[in-house]
Amino acid sequence: MKAYYFYYENGSYSKKIISSNKEKLRCYREKLIDTKDSCKKVGEIIEICIDDIVTI
Repeated sequence: MKAYYFYYENGSYSKKIISSNKEKLRCYREKLIDTKDSCKKVGEIIEICIDDIVTI
């Protein structure tokens, strides 16, 4: 199964946004980019295979 994520930073606050729907994630990311906040950083969408994730 595939999932997609990107990082969002605003000053000292950071968050990882994760979704299995790439199109919804892309729309959400574009809304963040369009807001007028000069401190904000929005990363690129990255695809991961969640079958390969192991939690230790």
